Amino acid sequence: MRRDRIAGPARGLRPSESAVVREPRRFQLGGRTVPYTVVRSARRTRTIQLSIEAGAVVVRAPAATSEAAIESLLSRRAAWITSRLDTAPPPVRLESGHSLSFFGRDIALTVSVAQIRYPTARYCQQSLQVDVPIGKTGSEGEAVVALAISLWYRQRTRFLVRRALARWTPVVGRSPVTWSVRDQKRRWGSCSATGVLRFNWRLSMLHPHLTDYVVVHELCHLRHPNHSASFWQLVEQVMPEAPRLRQELRRIILPF
Repeated sequence: MRRDRIAGPARGLRPSESAVVREPRRFQLGGRTVPYTVVRSARRTRTIQLSIEAGAVVVRAPAATSEAAIESLLSRRAAWITSRLDTAPPPVRLESGHSLSFFGRDIALTVSVAQIRYPTARYCQQSLQVDVPIGKTGSEGEAVVALAISLWYRQRTRFLVRRALARWTPVVGRSPVTWSVRDQKRRWGSCSATGVLRFNWRLSMLHPHLTDYVVVHELCHLRHPNHSASFWQLVEQVMPEAPRLRQELRRIILPF
């Protein structure tokens, strides 16, 4: 499910893009200098996509896109960029004392050093306890913590998605060929042309009713592989509250 083309996690996330070039840039926006990254891809053929990811501006464009076209897009969307940046949460610091979201509620993060070979994460008393091996400090230590956290969330998301599929597949009347939980930074879910569903591991950060909406959205793509009027009619037939949930989902900015 691609998020809005501008807003960036509503149908299909391209997993890691191949043949990409990342170009750091800066532009002036209302008297302030805003850094942004241009991601050029040989796979992208026509569209330029603007998104805010983890509080940063990202422009995805075909490899041959001119600087003028990119600057024109930024200028046209200046008000939207300002609004999104001003409301974006600060970057999450993966260290003790900070919080994460789980099932739509804040939970405390506690990081400890232990004599272990591999990092572990467990949920206990409204807190996510992460243990990391001795000697893992600085950027390496934060990467280890991030890995442990993502693996823990993946397990919870698999449970949520499996439960939602069991509930909604009979209602929609279509079954996926298979499904998986992936690292999707710009979309909550996707449906391939071959009937494979993929879901963002961060779904378990959200309230479960939003996971249900994402699952219903992708299941409906098995019947309508587009965003036609027939598709949206089916989504609302299956889940009447879908328009409200869609708007709620579009307001969420992924922390990392």
